[in-house]
Amino acid sequence: MSNIYQPPQKVDFNELKKYIETNKTKEAIEGIIAASLSCKDRDGLHYFIGDVLKNCQNNFIKNACIKACGHMVRIDGYINDDIISYINNLNNDVLYSGAISDFQDDVEIYLK
Repeated sequence: MSNIYQPPQKVDFNELKKYIETNKTKEAIEGIIAASLSCKDRDGLHYFIGDVLKNCQNNFIKNACIKACGHMVRIDGYINDDIISYINNLNNDVLYSGAISDFQDDVEIYLK
């Protein structure tokens, strides 16, 4: 990994789905985070991330989705109520506690 800033890669939802379905975890995580920062189809992104959050069994990818939701709150100024509820229901799971705490901070700062 380089210490030099690298702009997020551009990746489409179909490519991300393929990474998730084929267990290419590193590529999926990088793509999810990149999409949360630079995707032009913000409504499609909210739908996609919500779907992955609810259906993906890979804890690392799910954690990346929670982090992506924090980016989406900051960039878009909104997030689907279903996503907020779903993330809050994961609150007792230590696997996600750091990402959830950051997400809740973002909601508190940018949506209240």
